[in-house]
Amino acid sequence: MTFIKPTALDAYIEVVGRVNLTAYAVFGYEAVLMYMSGPQTSVDSVRAKIAGKKPVNARLGGANTQVVGGRAYNFMKSRDEVLYLDHAILVSEAVFAPLSGIDEYAYVIDKADNPDVRGIYATTAIGQHIRNLVDVQVLYQWFPYLIDFGINKNCINALRCQGCTGYAVSYDKELWTDAITRGLKNGKIGFAASTSNRLNEGNTKS
Repeated sequence: MTFIKPTALDAYIEVVGRVNLTAYAVFGYEAVLMYMSGPQTSVDSVRAKIAGKKPVNARLGGANTQVVGGRAYNFMKSRDEVLYLDHAILVSEAVFAPLSGIDEYAYVIDKADNPDVRGIYATTAIGQHIRNLVDVQVLYQWFPYLIDFGINKNCINALRCQGCTGYAVSYDKELWTDAITRGLKNGKIGFAASTSNRLNEGNTKS
C-alpha cells in the first residue's frame, strides 16, 4: 500500500508504552489500517490486542477513544536498529478478501489526496467488491449507479482517517442484488447496446 502517506500526527495508542500512529483508518471503533512506530514490546502488544479483539486506548484526531479488532489482519514489521524502534503496518483482511456471511463490511483504502468516493480508484475498488459478492453479472458501467445507491442508503460510509482516505462498503449480498435488480427494472442501468445487438443477431440467426 505504497500510496499511503505516513506523517507526524497527534495520534497514538497507549499499551506497554506508547505506539505512535503515522497513518490510520478506523470504522466506528474497528481498526482497518494502522501504520505504527514504537518499541518492539509495545508494537507487539498492540498487534496481540487488536488480533484478540481487545480494546486499546488511543488518541485519534485530537480526541481520546478506543480501538478494537475485526476478523483478521495482515501484519508486516521492520526494525530500525539505530533507533531501536519497530515500524509496522496492520491492515484488515476485509480490505483485500472480505468473506460473504462473515464480514459485515468490505473496506477500500485510497490516497489521502483523493477524498472523492466517486474517484476512479474508489469507484473501481468498491464496484469490484460488489462484483465479487453477488451472484449476478455486474458491468463496470454500473459502478457509478451502485456508488450513488450505497451513499443514499448509507451502505457506503467514510472511514475516520489520517494519511489516507477510506470507505466501508456493506457486504450484504441480498442488498446489492436487490439494488441491481431495481436498477435494471427502472432503467438506471442496463446492458451495453452492442451486447443487446449481438443477442438480437443471435436470435435472428436461430
